Amino acid sequence: GLCSSSAGTAGVDIASAASIAAGANVQRFNPQDGVKIAATDEEAKADSAADAAAGDVDTQCQEILNSLPDAATVKADVTFSMTPIDFDKDIDAQMRVVAAVSNLRARNYNIPE
Repeated sequence: GLCSSSAGTAGVDIASAASIAAGANVQRFNPQDGVKIAATDEEAKADSAADAAAGDVDTQCQEILNSLPDAATVKADVTFSMTPIDFDKDIDAQMRVVAAVSNLRARNYNIPE
C-alpha cells in the first residue's frame, strides 16, 4: 500500500507514490486574462473588501460547487482509494508533510522558509 505503519509512526512508500503521481493527468496551467493577484498586504485587504462588496459568499460558493464535475465521473476515474486519518501533531511523518507543504507554498510565493 501507499502508507505503512511501524512502531506507531507512519511512513510513505515512495515507489507507490511515484507510480501514482506518474499516472496523474495534470492539465497545463493557462492564466486567465484580467486576474490580479495582490502583491502587498494593503492590496490584499483592498481586494478582500472589494470582493465582500461584490457579492454574496453563499452564491459564490454555490457557483463553485456547480462548476465541479459529478461525483460519479470522478469515482470512475479513480484507480486507487484513500482513507482519511486523524491528524496528530505528535506523529513525525504527519508533521513532515505539513512542513513540506508549507515550504512548497513559501517557494511558490517567494516567502523566506
